[in-house]
Amino acid sequence: VDEVMEELKLAKRALGLSRKTVSPKHHEIQSVQEEKNGSKIRLSVSISAPLVVLPLTSTSSSAFVADLGQMEVTNTFLLAEKVAVGQHPSEKFISSGGAPAIVDDMTIDITSVQLFKIKDVKGFNIEELGQMVIQPIRFHGHVIRKLSDWCSVVPDISIDAELPSLEVQLGPGDYSAILSLVNSLGDGRSTTPPSVKTEGEEREVERKNEEVAISIASSGAISSDRVKLSIKFQMKEVILHLNEHGDGGNIERLKFLLSEMETEVVMKSWDLSVAASIGSAKIQDYFAQTIEENLQPFLSSGSKERKFLTATYCKNDRQCPQYGSSSPPTEQSIVADMSVVKIHLQKGSLVKLMSMGLSIMAEIKSNNQPSKQIAIQTEEGLTKRSSVVKHHLPGEREMYIEATFGGLEVTLGDEHGDILSADITGLNTTITMLEEWTVVTASMKNVMLVDADPNSCHSQVVSKMDDSLTVISTEIRMFNTNSVHDASSLDLFLSATVQRLTVFLVFKFVNRVMHYVNEVMEELKLAKKAVGLSEEKTLSNTMEIHGAQEEKNGSK
Repeated sequence: VDEVMEELKLAKRALGLSRKTVSPKHHEIQSVQEEKNGSKIRLSVSISAPLVVLPLTSTSSSAFVADLGQMEVTNTFLLAEKVAVGQHPSEKFISSGGAPAIVDDMTIDITSVQLFKIKDVKGFNIEELGQMVIQPIRFHGHVIRKLSDWCSVVPDISIDAELPSLEVQLGPGDYSAILSLVNSLGDGRSTTPPSVKTEGEEREVERKNEEVAISIASSGAISSDRVKLSIKFQMKEVILHLNEHGDGGNIERLKFLLSEMETEVVMKSWDLSVAASIGSAKIQDYFAQTIEENLQPFLSSGSKERKFLTATYCKNDRQCPQYGSSSPPTEQSIVADMSVVKIHLQKGSLVKLMSMGLSIMAEIKSNNQPSKQIAIQTEEGLTKRSSVVKHHLPGEREMYIEATFGGLEVTLGDEHGDILSADITGLNTTITMLEEWTVVTASMKNVMLVDADPNSCHSQVVSKMDDSLTVISTEIRMFNTNSVHDASSLDLFLSATVQRLTVFLVFKFVNRVMHYVNEVMEELKLAKKAVGLSEEKTLSNTMEIHGAQEEKNGSK
């Protein structure tokens, strides 16, 4: 199929029929609105999906078996006014000829989707599918498709989907099996590099695409508020169980739990926005010997009033007529916020956790085959792709990133109790990419280190002297252009301010912390030797000798 598609592309290019080189005249705006609605097809579909067997490799007897469950699809047709979000005048849903706007309302239900792992494909039995990797999944989807193109207050396509729960069980042997399956995706693929356009052809395509965009933008025929696609996806919870071999079978050691996850995508005529959030997160370890010791989670989000993580991404088309009206104009932006994260590092559980991680790494290393190299490089002799030169507006930001972190609370403990707790709050970072430079700012509001020994006379080991001041604030400015002939030009500018801290240096506390660290490091060395991951360093991978000196000056 790939080879046929490549030949078709070459034929279209030779005949000048590539869709990327369409002349602006093919995008003429019609002066009369279409009043008729799209085709209406009633659906009532019930499908018992097949079992899909995925061998780990072309020669392996082990395989994953995916049961795709049962799918039901039904639909009905409604007036667009009944599904519109928000208040809109009634005339917005009636065409100039008096035809009402209609939508296709489709419901999709998928049940009993699950994944198994079997050891021998030859002994495959549909009644006994072996180890369950993914518990049965139920999916519900709601799709609304607009049939009246002239109605702009309803999205062209709206998708609302829900996945109540996703639960995954992974044990010894599963990690390398998944990697083997991924590596086998390249089996039999052609190594022939795809055809690549020359520099002149690329410039011609980009020039014509820009002419089309400018023509459409200047005509004003496309509304900037029209929603082309709207997607809302919700997951109640995701649970991942990590197991180890034990007496009588696999024993659960770690459980990852993410809850209340939401994603929303809105694609308009000229811009795209994506919002995602995770309500809470927890990692529970079961390495301790008693139930009481297991009550303390290894990691948890520390605030019920604040979501664990929220993030938004926005991309604005520079050809949009309203692009320059925002202040400052921003092509792409990312804003993320994370609540307080609490981590409890009990020494015994930490050592067992690291040992489990090393065992997984050793399993992957011993069973992993070199991944297949699929040719995606361009042919030699062809120039790199060139883009149309952008004309930047005053103060325009190519990319803006802002990340806020509520704080980090870390507690260290051993068999005798807690040793210390560290509290870092008010972390904030911004990255602004401009035409001439990139600016990075970072700050930390507060830091505190507490001795957990109840008999200590100085419990606050590290604290700041003035609560009204920010402990650390920095700004880094990286310049994109630098003239080698100008002695005053810079590569990077760094500015930092650190406020005064109070430190009580109690050697009993310091020695206890060092003893904790040393014991953990010793246990880590023993665990590495046990699984065959001892450190090996050679001169070839730690040092590179350059035969010729670089002529350029050092960074300033």
